[in-house]
Amino acid sequence: MNAGSIRLAAVAATLIGLGLGALTLVQSKERSDPSKRVRTGEATNTWHSLPDPQGFSIAPTIPQDTPFPGEKSRRLLALYDSNETIEEEDDHENITLRPIDSEVAMVHRLGELPLNHLGLVLDYHDVNTGTLPDTAEMEKYLGVISWFDDNKMREPDAYLQWLALQAQEGRRVVVMEYLGAFTDLKGKASDPALVQSAYESIGGSHQGNWTDDSSLIAVVETDTEMMGFEQALPSRFEQYEHYKTKDTSKVYLKLERTDIEDSASSVAWSSPTGGFVMPSIAFTETRLGERYVLRWLINPFRYFEEAFGIAGWPRADFTTLNGRRIFYMHIDGDGLGMITELDYKTRCGEIVRRDVLTRYDLPVTASAVIGRVAPPPHGKGTNVDVNVARAIFALDNVEIGSHGYAHPMDWRAGEKSELSVNDLPDYELSGESEVAGTVAYINEHLAPPGKQCRIMLWTGWCNPSEEQLKVTYAAGVRNLNGGDPRMDSHYPSYTHLVPPVHQVGAQLQYFTSAANDYILTDDWTPPYYRFQNVVQTFENSGSPRRMVPVNIYIHYYIARNFSALAGLHNTIKWVLDHPLAPIFTSQYVDIARDFHWARMAEVSPGTWAIRKGPALRTVRFDDATIHIDLDKSVGVTGYFQDTDLGVTYVHLGPEPEAQIVTADRAPARPFLWSATHPVESFSYAQKSFSFKTGGVGLRTFDIAGVAPGAAYKVVADIASQPALESRAEADENGFLHFAIEAKSTQPIVVRVELSQ
Repeated sequence: MNAGSIRLAAVAATLIGLGLGALTLVQSKERSDPSKRVRTGEATNTWHSLPDPQGFSIAPTIPQDTPFPGEKSRRLLALYDSNETIEEEDDHENITLRPIDSEVAMVHRLGELPLNHLGLVLDYHDVNTGTLPDTAEMEKYLGVISWFDDNKMREPDAYLQWLALQAQEGRRVVVMEYLGAFTDLKGKASDPALVQSAYESIGGSHQGNWTDDSSLIAVVETDTEMMGFEQALPSRFEQYEHYKTKDTSKVYLKLERTDIEDSASSVAWSSPTGGFVMPSIAFTETRLGERYVLRWLINPFRYFEEAFGIAGWPRADFTTLNGRRIFYMHIDGDGLGMITELDYKTRCGEIVRRDVLTRYDLPVTASAVIGRVAPPPHGKGTNVDVNVARAIFALDNVEIGSHGYAHPMDWRAGEKSELSVNDLPDYELSGESEVAGTVAYINEHLAPPGKQCRIMLWTGWCNPSEEQLKVTYAAGVRNLNGGDPRMDSHYPSYTHLVPPVHQVGAQLQYFTSAANDYILTDDWTPPYYRFQNVVQTFENSGSPRRMVPVNIYIHYYIARNFSALAGLHNTIKWVLDHPLAPIFTSQYVDIARDFHWARMAEVSPGTWAIRKGPALRTVRFDDATIHIDLDKSVGVTGYFQDTDLGVTYVHLGPEPEAQIVTADRAPARPFLWSATHPVESFSYAQKSFSFKTGGVGLRTFDIAGVAPGAAYKVVADIASQPALESRAEADENGFLHFAIEAKSTQPIVVRVELSQ
């Protein structure tokens, strides 16, 4: 039995209805099922969370250029070549060739999320610009990763010299598939000595002898722990080229040409300076039903860890809060005013409010399409639509978002873009009309006192331009949507998940963590209950690796019929049955932002310093046996050893710098083991401890290091409310579990004292 299951056997104290004076002491197994509880009463029109609401900025949340002794850089420079193109299909099945950029580059599509899971982040650079970062600019990078689709580029000789220099200066260089620089754009061959120098700098050499005759290619040697990760290696390989490696390189796959002697070729390797994976070895594309599915052949997690030399490093983590996997839910504004088929008279927005938002104690981000809600002359809505939106936005467990004005499908098509709301007066597609204008309208006409619109949920293809993204930052609101990630029976691979952050020019767009109801019902076609299949993505992306948070992403029209609504309720039941950390969507975006900018240093063996923004609260060690010395650590509230995932999650506070000191045994004093909600200012004395918490819904807390079998008094204080008191008893292993159910979202101070 691991510690997680031990906790479930503990006695729990539940403090119910703060301000109402109702207290009870119950056993864990008798605790009320959250899915069966119904919220009562109206919202207070106040909204508080940890951290407090604040404007959103594109600027780094911590300085990126200040000295940081012992720094272990988390940043990689990711290279792409805009001279290469990709086929792109529009809604009318027209095919165009799009130049490769940071949004469609292979390193972004396949490599970025595994690298994020390892704690690394990417900055992008186009080698087709003719300029390459100088040594001073490169000092902030751990290394370089390239993923080209051919072997020609502008000024290849200069590039090859630069690439070799990076390895010589101590940066890791990983080349996925093509080196990219055998010729220039006119076909002139690169200097062969420079080609060899580039390969040698990463632990190998290029011998040539290329062939695409599969009948001549055979496997010599395979590292089965590295290769055949999501799909077995093919029986016939698409191509062969001869590479040799140095003795210091680690080879994962060797092929040979059966028609040539001494042709054993190292086609996938890592080295002390980086690594190389030959084309057709990293991943494969196969047909699955009517779909083409990508799958990894190489294990990207193990490969990138070894090639970039980061084994044993702590990882900044955007998936977890206090040991619990993050959950967030958001609603696009489509269908708010649509009449449901349940009674053919009620708006879908009203059904969602009544049957979902007021039923479950979960934070939800809800939005509106202003062109559909606002009455003339601003839009095509009615006063009834306005009242429905106001009633939704007034709920205490709802934060407010915008889903645009005319709801453009293609944000970059200008006047050619298809709109969901047509013939709006004086309309022109822009960031000002779709973002700034709608945020202002919501704040003035739809939001209750004390609340404002906090996030822009992109519409249609979710492809805002750099300029349109700038408007969200200028307005101080977050942004989300796009990516359509899935990992289910239709797309059974990590390759179909997406990273949290998506670079668009110099701006950052934030992606969802799961696909929505429109996608999972094949463009809203029956059977509509299929949205519940998103649970497959939740499960597959959560184990054996926790890759992304749990994200329920819907539209109001999911309440159009019973089948679709039943699928949503089944999905929410899955959420309530699992130990998650529910937060608002804007809070997840803040975490993803701070993940992107965090810095890390090794102060001494076993001691790590983390500089970060206030929202990032988790650092992960990929080792479930690690303990944390909490007396020597700074800005750490506790840790959670997840034996199922084989990791240790370290819980941080909001402070801009934390210091984590590892240990070989657990602290001999109380500390936070896990919690559903944010925890700050955790402090302890000889016989007591206290902390501050906030958020929405039932708040559960697991404390380790308490006196086994001892009784504790639990007191909860909230501003302007009488303090509530109850008792809880620790189990024989020194774990204490208690829960607080509070309708108010104001911060609560919790004090726990050992009873005499």
